[in-house]
Parts: sequence; structure tokens; C-alpha cells
Amino acid sequence: MESNSKAQPRKKVKHYNAPGHAHELTFSCYHRYPYLESPKACSIFPEELGQTKDELQFELWAYVLMPNHVHLLIHPKLETYQMSRILQSIKGRASKKYGSYLKQSNVALYDRHCIDVRGRRTFRFWQACGGFDRNLWNPTAIHASLAYIENNPVRADLVDAPEKWLWSSAHAQFVNKGLVPDRGSIPMLIK
Repeated sequence: MESNSKAQPRKKVKHYNAPGHAHELTFSCYHRYPYLESPKACSIFPEELGQTKDELQFELWAYVLMPNHVHLLIHPKLETYQMSRILQSIKGRASKKYGSYLKQSNVALYDRHCIDVRGRRTFRFWQACGGFDRNLWNPTAIHASLAYIENNPVRADLVDAPEKWLWSSAHAQFVNKGLVPDRGSIPMLIK
């Protein structure tokens, strides 16, 4: 993978760090390559997400790892927080750990994940732009987001039921194992 000779302008994502709001986040693998088809990458990501969740104090309401992108629904617990810091930590930790793993176990694959940045070879797992961040505070929107995230593999015809996709909160919740989502504080949906 080589970087383009003409630098493309990065899309900037505006983060609204409003107390009490949940955030629906989406971010992609570099050039939307299917890096998350790797079971090792998919096992590393939830581990690092769980560590970041504890350190930066947010609840994880839903997640799904698709072959070339990730969806998260998180709820920061602190009154003051920086979504950009949370997102940078989630992506950075997973990328660093997977990069270290590849460097030791498969140098050729590691090299394929590297790009030239200002004359230096740099491991690149995630797309550099900020992705997508939508603030949610309304229970209807929160529950719709949770359903959208967990049904992503079904819509993509990867499985026929959300809980069958191994790399998701639906599966972790179903088997009560792995990175089980924090569902106790989700606002109730009253119909």
C-alpha cells in the first residue's frame, strides 16, 4: 500500500461532547480493506476496547466488527469528556497491538499494512479520517441505533441472526462471554 502522491484532504468529524449523550460511532479500515476478516485482529479489538472503556469511563451499549469497518454505541459516564480522545484511544490501542502481533508473526502481512508517511514506513490499520459520530439522547434513537448496529451482519448477508456474528455485542450478550455490553443504563423505550 502506498499513499497517493497528491494528498487528499482529510474529512473532519465534529464531536459534540454533551454530558448525558450517547455516541454512535463508525470508522473504517484503511482504504476500506477487509482487515477485520482476520480472527486475530477481531480478537484484539474487543480486548483493547474493553481496556479503553474502563480507563476512559464509558459504557459500551453495542458494537459490531464488520470485515472493513466498526460500529459502536457508547455512553460516556463523565460529565466532561473528549470523544476525539476516546476514539483515538480505541483505534490506537487496537492498531498498535495488532501491528506488534503482525511484526512478530507475519512480516510480509505487516509490510502490506504499511504506507509511506513523510519518508517513513508507518503501520496503518484505520482510515485516517475521523469516521462518523452521531450524538443520541432520545430513547427511540438509541434503541434504533442499537438495532442497526447489531443487525449489520444480517443486512450484509453474513449471518441470519445478529447473535450468530461472533464479533458483536449481540453474540457476547447471547453467550454471556467476551466483551458483554453494558445494557443496564440504556434508557427504556416506552411504546
